[in-house]
Amino acid sequence: MHIAERSPGVDVERIGRWLWRAVILAALLNIALIAALVVTQGEIPGVWRGGSNIAPGVLVRVAGAGLVARAAPDPGAAIVGDLPEGGTVRISGEAVQGPDGLWWPVEVGTGEALTAGFVPESWLRAQ
Repeated sequence: MHIAERSPGVDVERIGRWLWRAVILAALLNIALIAALVVTQGEIPGVWRGGSNIAPGVLVRVAGAGLVARAAPDPGAAIVGDLPEGGTVRISGEAVQGPDGLWWPVEVGTGEALTAGFVPESWLRAQ
């Protein structure tokens, strides 16, 4: 049997067309998902990060619930305050390199006082 010979009842060209359509559809869906990530989060996690507008003196939004500020730019450092879910905090200085990425010093309102602490950049969103 030659390679060019086909089994009766199998339309290889039709299957090939359907496979190409599936590849094109998958590519279009990926493009749509990437666009949604850029629009909603301003980044493609792990691949691309838009220009950050986070800088000293700027108010930024907390991106999550149950997050805390730490005494030092380290995930094992003491907790100094809870971050307001979906609320804002003020950046109080320049970013510091921690063991797992950039950490920003922030001022967190805890009742009647302000508490200073550090927060990973991934937990913050520019307004």
